Amino acid sequence: MNGHSSLIRMETPPMPYFITIGLSRFAPGEQHPSRRNLGVFDLLWVVKGVLHIGEEDRQWELAEGQTLLLLPD
Repeated sequence: MNGHSSLIRMETPPMPYFITIGLSRFAPGEQHPSRRNLGVFDLLWVVKGVLHIGEEDRQWELAEGQTLLLLPD
């Protein structure tokens, strides 16, 4: 594994487990909806362009092909 890789380990309840998958497209200037009290993980995967996103006091800039996993709430 190279120095840029990270492993994510999440323990989940026994199957069946409810998984929701969706696709959102954002035009320049649009904002990701509020995640307050969402209660689920949010995996963002940038397919094209650049996504500037912030949550509380953290800021990220994701380029094409990059992902960001946001924790619940």
